[in-house]
This record gives sequence, structure tokens and C-alpha cells, in this order.
Amino acid sequence: MSKYGEFDVQRTERRKCKRANDPNADEDGKREYSYLKCPNCLNEDIEIASGNLKRDKHTVIRDHMSICPSFSGERPAKRSKTTTTTSHNAVMVPFNSTDSVKQSESTEMSAMKKEMAEMKQRMTESEAKHESTNNQLHTVKNVVAQHQGHWGDLARLMGYQPPKDPPFLLDKCQEKLTASSGGSTTLMLEMKDRIIEEKEKMIDSEKAHKDEFIEHYKKQLDEKNKELEKAIRGKEVAEQKAKELQHAAEESTRAAVSASSRADMLQKERDALDAKFKAVLKGNEQAARSHGKHGQSQLSKMQQGHRRTV
Repeated sequence: MSKYGEFDVQRTERRKCKRANDPNADEDGKREYSYLKCPNCLNEDIEIASGNLKRDKHTVIRDHMSICPSFSGERPAKRSKTTTTTSHNAVMVPFNSTDSVKQSESTEMSAMKKEMAEMKQRMTESEAKHESTNNQLHTVKNVVAQHQGHWGDLARLMGYQPPKDPPFLLDKCQEKLTASSGGSTTLMLEMKDRIIEEKEKMIDSEKAHKDEFIEHYKKQLDEKNKELEKAIRGKEVAEQKAKELQHAAEESTRAAVSASSRADMLQKERDALDAKFKAVLKGNEQAARSHGKHGQSQLSKMQQGHRRTV
């Protein structure tokens, strides 16, 4: 016996498998399911595959007791599947100043997603129970309609006028089924509201992060634009100075070439005049000797004066 009470099998039913590719399905795609009855809320729709009854009964009971509306004791922890995903399409790279904040928010988001997954699972179970309850109600209505037909035929055979409605049976059945499904419906509505609220919180949080990233990168872009403008101005100044230096170098080169050319020209003119002057002096000297004049020639005096100076 379970610590939560005895969960007895109330009935079995062959129906379509939950999974389309269930290996235990027969040719019609169906398999047998057993339905347990909870001793606390008296719900008779706790479903489990008959082939897995021994293996999974304890797990199914624990899952039911975590949401049983009539149980007041310590509930078992709800099992959940956690998945770890690695994002490889990151558009924005988080900056260092908010790493700890984002890690904390990521943990909160993971916990929130886990809780939402559990709530969705409970909501799915509640919807399945609600659907099963509606099916039961539909079955009861059909049975009552059949009995009404039989009562009418029997009354006519016995000569009695049958009542138009014996609605009391149908009403009692509906009241009982509604009372058993009321807790599930209320829980389902509460879970839907909670899921909507958590989704809105997640959307607001993601929007705040995106706005923060956009503002951060906008600030960095403005700073880079300022640095680029400053670098462009420096480049223009350097290019202007380089042009001025190049122009000055060209002017200096032209001046040096011009001075060199003028010096060469003056050297040639001076050498030509010197040669002419020496030729004239030599001619005068020869003329003086040819006329019998004696004495030191002008050319010799020049050469002697030059030697003294040296």
C-alpha cells in the first residue's frame, strides 16, 4: 500500500496511443490503458499504460499527489526535465560590467522556465482530466437517454403515461461530475494566468536587456566616431606638413643646383679672364725684352707677390 493511500484499478480501456510511433501499439494503433482511483480526491481518471502498471505506478501516483486538490499532507517534489541549450547565434556580446547581473538573471530565467514547464505539464494533465470528465458526462447522458427510451416503451406496454422527463438522474450525475472536476478547472485557470504573467515578465526583462545593450554600443560608437574625427584631422595636418617640407626640400634642391651652376660658371669665367690676363702680361714681357728693356717683368712680380702671400 502506498503512503498516499491505495490506488486501485477501476477499469481498463483500449484507445489510441499517445505517441504515434508507440512500439506497444497493435495493428489499429491502440493499446490498453488502466485507470486508477485516488483515495483522496476520488478521481478515477489517473491513467497509466497497462503494460507499464508495475513499473510506473509509483511514479504516476507521485505525479498525481503533487497536484491533488484534496490532499493536505506533505506533497512529493514534482519531477521535471531540464535541458541545457548553448546559443551559437549570439548577436550581442555582454560587456564585463554586467556579467554578474546577467548571470544572476540567467539563473532566474532558467528557474522561471523550469517552473513554467512544470505548470504547463500540470495544466496538460488537468485538461486531460477535464476532457475525460466531459467524456464521462457524455456517456452518462447517452445512458440516461437510452433508459428514458426503455422506460417509455415499458410504460406504454403497461398502459401508463410515462413522464416527459426523469431529469433527476441526469442532474445528479452532472452535479457529481462537475464537483469532481471543479478543482482541476480552477487549477487550470490559475496556471494559465500564472503562465501569462511569467511570459510578460520574461518579455519585459528581455526588452530591458536589449535596450541596455543598444545604449552601451551606441555610446561606444559615439566615442569611436570622435576618435576617428580626431585621427582624420591629425592625418590632414601631417599631410599638409609633409607637403610643406617636400616643397621646402624641392626649393632647397633647386637653390643648391642654381648656386652650384653659378659657381661653376663663375669659375669658368674667372679661369678664362685669368688666362687672358696672363697671356697679355706675357705678351708685354716679350715685347719689353724685344725692345732691349731690362728689369723684372710684371708677370714675375705678380708670381713673386703670390708666393709671398702663400
